[in-house]
Amino acid sequence: MISEQIEFFLDELVRKTDRNELDWRPLATLKEWDSIIWKNDYSKRGMRREAVQISKSFFLRSGEGYVFLLDILNDNSDKSFATEGRIALLVKIDDVLPVDDLSDYYIEEYEKLLSLQTLIEKHFEQKYSYPNVLYDFLKQVICDGKEKKD
Repeated sequence: MISEQIEFFLDELVRKTDRNELDWRPLATLKEWDSIIWKNDYSKRGMRREAVQISKSFFLRSGEGYVFLLDILNDNSDKSFATEGRIALLVKIDDVLPVDDLSDYYIEEYEKLLSLQTLIEKHFEQKYSYPNVLYDFLKQVICDGKEKKD
């Protein structure tokens, strides 16, 4: 029963991300991510702080909680994952409850996680594509300067 709920949740994450309805953010923008995830010395399945590829990992906040999509390098000591690593979907419901690695329930869903990661990366590439992002910034600086004079 729980695996069906997790599968539905993952399907909805993919669907809503594809429609740009979720506010995914780069993990690097959440300064306290390290303490949130490892608050209770979370290190099962060979997951270590150093193994998280911050540039390919994301989070979203919902209420008091978080959803983390982490790209994790494999240290080759855990043979249950591919040598290139794995993608983990973690949830932290609130400050009291520990982080829950949903991979305990969706072993067969790796392709969906990869798809989710690709959709998030595509969104950020479109949002911050050059040279448009540069042009927008230059225009913003000029407009900000005009407003301060007035």
